[in-house]
Amino acid sequence: MTLLQRDFVSATVIQSPLNNHSAIRIKQVKVTPPPIGCAYWPAGRVLLQWAVDGGIPPGSTTLELGSGIGTTAVGLAIASTQSGDQNTVIATDVCEASLDNLRLNAVANGFTQGPGSIVLTKGEESIIVSSWDASAGVLDQLPVAAEKLTHIIGADLVYHGGAESESSANVGLVRTLEALLQENPKIQVTLLLVDRFSGAAVSALSQVVGVQPSAKPPDIDPEISKFERRCLSSGLKVSRMRLQDPSFDALKQRVMKSQSWIERIKWAVCGYWEGLILYKIRA
Repeated sequence: MTLLQRDFVSATVIQSPLNNHSAIRIKQVKVTPPPIGCAYWPAGRVLLQWAVDGGIPPGSTTLELGSGIGTTAVGLAIASTQSGDQNTVIATDVCEASLDNLRLNAVANGFTQGPGSIVLTKGEESIIVSSWDASAGVLDQLPVAAEKLTHIIGADLVYHGGAESESSANVGLVRTLEALLQENPKIQVTLLLVDRFSGAAVSALSQVVGVQPSAKPPDIDPEISKFERRCLSSGLKVSRMRLQDPSFDALKQRVMKSQSWIERIKWAVCGYWEGLILYKIRA
């Protein structure tokens, strides 16, 4: 699927996640419904804020899984160009339409696309873009050697019908994490997942992916529960914290400060904040 500028809806403007850089413009395709990765998902925006608030320290080499349209990867790379952090960002996805979308968003934000559409550069900073995962449990064609990675991040990667669904032929996310952490146990893995069975998110978010919530929703999204069990059965250690915890109040305030009042109301009504859970995965 080759995407051109005319294929996109108006940009979502993210106002200055960092005080010292300009707004980020993120576009998604016009197709209704778009490929699931070709959409501006709230978790990607919040993960970006977490990253630039110190979650990803200067000089890091960060692999993002399921980068989608590039909200987190492009935003983090732009923050690095403005702050002089010299971070390396590797953006991966298995959806080629999403990667096309990501490249165009990078170019729209001042990056230059090199030969082969693999590396986009802006000054000394670069985004490596690759169609990659390790769902087979091996690290073939990993864009950067695993021993060079310091961080792995990902937003909204576990959902009904996704890689962790019982209906899927693979458990790609857990296998990918397991393979990377076996190669380099020091990698810090942070995933921001969305509990679509939490509070107001039940009616608003679960319908997006075609799930009808029960009258009494479970304590946590069943798909996330399956993901946790698969991590544990693979020998991975899992910890989680909901973003409703007071320790995330400053992060939430910075995100809301960058939003229009319409977007703030939308997030509140849809229960986006209620459903966000920050996961740490360790070897």
